[in-house]
Amino acid sequence: MKRILALTCTFIFLATGSLAVIKVKNPDAFYSLAISFSAFEKNSEIGAEQQRLSKIRLLPISDEKKEILVSKTVFLGASPNMVLLALGKPMSEERDAAQEGAQRWIYHFQDDSRPTELRFEDYKLVSARKISSHTVQVEQHSARR
Repeated sequence: MKRILALTCTFIFLATGSLAVIKVKNPDAFYSLAISFSAFEKNSEIGAEQQRLSKIRLLPISDEKKEILVSKTVFLGASPNMVLLALGKPMSEERDAAQEGAQRWIYHFQDDSRPTELRFEDYKLVSARKISSHTVQVEQHSARR
């Protein structure tokens, strides 16, 4: 019995230490992990929107920034995880292999005549702009070749 208790305490100690290191080294990964574990606690009757709101509430950001994400908008400096929580999955996503954390996401929102391009550097949103639909079509055609 003492051996089982000692092993359990050792496991808890090591797991806690590992999580503390992850939280310090990569806070966004830590909170993504926390969000993933919180999904196990969710009742299947809770809708996707409630889960989205719960995930936003767990983020380590100011209440003001949480409200921005809740309203399905984003802010400069937001992580890709925050943008996904606010806007959902992009229409297309490109990663720059030469620069870690550099990404380009394209969204085409209902009632918008032009797509929106979001650019990330070092895993932070650095720009958002409208682009022409023609540009997206040309890029998609080029990618198929």
